[in-house]
Amino acid sequence: MKKTKFLLAVLALFLCVSMVLVGCRKTDDEPPEVTLSEDEQKDAIVEAFNQSDTMNLSGLNARETLEQILGTNVLQLTYKIPNIAEGTLAYKDGYVYVDAGEKMWLYINRTDAALFERSTSTNQWEGKIVSLVGNRENSVSVTGDNSALSDVKLPQKLTLPELNTSDLTFEGDRVVLSNDYIKAVFKQPEMYEAITGTKTPADDVKASTDGVIDAVVDAFRLEVSFRFSGTSIGKISVAADLDTSRLSWKLKSSLPKALKGSIDFNLNNKADTVTGMKVDLELGLDESTAKVNAQIKVIRKEDVVKGLNCTYSIDVKNTELTVVGDAAGIAHHIYGDMSNSGKFMVDLSKVNSSKGTKVVDVEATYSSTAKKIMKVNPFIDTKKEVSEEEAGLKLKDYNNSNKVTIVAEVTDPGTVSYHGEVNDDISWFSGTANFNTAAVMPKIPAKITEFVERKMRDRKSVV
Repeated sequence: MKKTKFLLAVLALFLCVSMVLVGCRKTDDEPPEVTLSEDEQKDAIVEAFNQSDTMNLSGLNARETLEQILGTNVLQLTYKIPNIAEGTLAYKDGYVYVDAGEKMWLYINRTDAALFERSTSTNQWEGKIVSLVGNRENSVSVTGDNSALSDVKLPQKLTLPELNTSDLTFEGDRVVLSNDYIKAVFKQPEMYEAITGTKTPADDVKASTDGVIDAVVDAFRLEVSFRFSGTSIGKISVAADLDTSRLSWKLKSSLPKALKGSIDFNLNNKADTVTGMKVDLELGLDESTAKVNAQIKVIRKEDVVKGLNCTYSIDVKNTELTVVGDAAGIAHHIYGDMSNSGKFMVDLSKVNSSKGTKVVDVEATYSSTAKKIMKVNPFIDTKKEVSEEEAGLKLKDYNNSNKVTIVAEVTDPGTVSYHGEVNDDISWFSGTANFNTAAVMPKIPAKITEFVERKMRDRKSVV
């Protein structure tokens, strides 16, 4: 089993489960201040799961979602990086035109996107279709050639097994989903396809896959739990505490060395919308460890997502910072600690506000501290820690600290000016974005429009 396939399958699973749950809409405008009994809480969760036994990810509409977030079907954007580059981006009715020295076209569909570039050999526009929800069987080019984009497929539909109250237990004020049910979700045909490549694997492959699923779910010590607010589900939590001690060496090599923490999804008072997330994770990969903490709030206007407001920190210990080579082919790998933290606010509901209103406010700090030098000799395949004197290097020379800020403000209703700076005084980039005027782009090449009409409409996914 490939690591990527399994981890992507895990991700898809929890995405599907979360969306099924938040798809349970209530009719009450305001939740009554009532505390449900334990049995009533279990019944509410069972109803949320079983009211829709299939989660259809292919029902997502990427283009519609994009235009709802932008608040428009047209966008004109300019950018400039001093002494390096400048260009424009225009969006209109699904088409994106980029002029950054080289010209490029993109078409965004409901579940697909088509990327077009000029062939260096024929000077003709050539394109590839990329599925935005799971991978298609093949990519398609303007010239008619097909090529596989990836052998990894996420399930576009997920059939959930029936949930019973016996699959739920109480731990304090939390309702916890049984691991047996989680295993059963992984053992659905769509998940078999994501992991093995077929919905109906041979008996021996199925038995082997089931054994791997059981072992990995147990090793992750997954816990999915629910907390109620009033009469509705107020929070969904997914927690893990990976213990690989009982796994085979092959499975161990396909998984992180350590994973501990939780992701909490906060829901609104109708339990139909995610309003925010809290991330608290510790990850071990090879010799490095990382801690990730984030608080994320979803910004909405009239039930449409318009942005995010979040704070975060990422601390990595014993990671490779850089590599210094010499003329003899000897490489010195500099290891140390790295820290990232900051705030991130994007609120596109404000693009038509008065002059000076902030639409984007980002501040990110980065620092690294070099702590050791590893000498690698590729000729005799050796790697060992060496002193600064032996390497002829100073660790302090590889310490680093930077601060990046990005700010976008309304200059006129519908027009936003943005700029980015490094360490408060070095201009990084700047530009404008206009949400209200017609996008300026050349006539769409016939090859591209023909491709969209023939190939993408054939997929029955055009908006």
